[in-house]
Amino acid sequence: MSSTPKIQAAIRQIRDLVNTDSQPTLSSRQAKSVKRRPPRDSEWTSRFHIPAPVEDDVKSIVLQATQALGDGGEDFPELSIAPVDVEWVGHRKDSHGDRPEQQYACLLQDSSSQVTLIYVHGGGYFTAATLARLTGGQCLSVGYRLAPQHPFPAAILDTLIAYLSLLYPPSGTPHKPTSASCIVLCGDSAGAAVCFAVIQTIIQAQRRSRNLAPEIMFHGNQVPLHLPAGLAALSAYGDLTHSMPSWLANAEKDYMPPTNPTLLPSFPKCKIWPTEPPRVNVLCNDTVLHHPLVSPVAVADWTGFPPLWLCYGAEEMMVDEGKFIAQRAAQCGVSVVWEQYGAMPHCFALLPPFNRLPQAQKVFGNWASFCRTCVEQPEAISTKGTFTGPDDLREREVDVGGLANLSFEEVKQRMEKARLEAAELLSRREWLSTKL
Repeated sequence: MSSTPKIQAAIRQIRDLVNTDSQPTLSSRQAKSVKRRPPRDSEWTSRFHIPAPVEDDVKSIVLQATQALGDGGEDFPELSIAPVDVEWVGHRKDSHGDRPEQQYACLLQDSSSQVTLIYVHGGGYFTAATLARLTGGQCLSVGYRLAPQHPFPAAILDTLIAYLSLLYPPSGTPHKPTSASCIVLCGDSAGAAVCFAVIQTIIQAQRRSRNLAPEIMFHGNQVPLHLPAGLAALSAYGDLTHSMPSWLANAEKDYMPPTNPTLLPSFPKCKIWPTEPPRVNVLCNDTVLHHPLVSPVAVADWTGFPPLWLCYGAEEMMVDEGKFIAQRAAQCGVSVVWEQYGAMPHCFALLPPFNRLPQAQKVFGNWASFCRTCVEQPEAISTKGTFTGPDDLREREVDVGGLANLSFEEVKQRMEKARLEAAELLSRREWLSTKL
């Protein structure tokens, strides 16, 4: 598959499957998403639980960030703290050996670099293992608590605890302390949005304390909170109100549903959906959709962010969200590496049949290279943008500072309008349900 028509035909086939009238329940989707597959012969894995800290400091800085970055009109749920399920994933050099599966020491022995990745799914196992192999490092995959049972900001809290456990390992964890300068946060789709929020939370703590390394209590120790070396995101969610132009303009070119299916009266009910009281989104209610920790296009000031790698398909519905994030961050002095691939849909590098294309191989190679550079030669990273054609794979440079044609105020206005429309749609759905 090398031509655009074949790519478009594959997208249509996937869209027909995704948008079928026979939608699975959220419960069944969750069960499928957390189902663990056996590791390949070429992978080391080590699964364990990070204990919840007894102190409230980590939860407090998350709550402080949600309050400080909001507009005062949000309705936030109660936030609980809990153990976090994580799994180390690394490349296994001896694929014919009979050593045990879960052995972190072997994983570490087969690593050839200091690069340590925290992967926040979306893409899960395959992505973590591939990036670990290509970087020569190791990858910690975070099993954060899922919405709707655990709404915003639970995933942010869980991922921040996982990050802190790398810096300052609690008793019983298999790894030794890792320097923040060796850690890169990675994610795709909704997981990438969580990565943005974790870094925003750390930066907000820095600003609040007027200290680049604010101290918190974590498992009985007072420790400094440092930023990671970088953030690398594939097809990151940027706007949960779905207000950017590409959301509708690319609706026939991507496989994502143009309307939030969980708001439709026909969406199947289960024990976790709809929630009580009802809300407009699986992650949060309508008062929070435009919050910067939920929708990173709403971030007013990107100053202080580590280097960013952002990759999108040119035909995906979220591409304008990525363009706006890249442009705003670059304007605030952040080093941004932007990559866009012609004719490609959402998360194409992870999805059959697109993950077998040379574009996907290029994405993973560049993704891993960025992560290594963040750790090994961070001063070499500078802002640049490229567009790769769908057929000849030729790169052309694009101006990151001119990717988006919208101002920040225009984006905020679009989000507010879309947020109110979502709330109205929820009201109509609830009214309709009383009449059926």
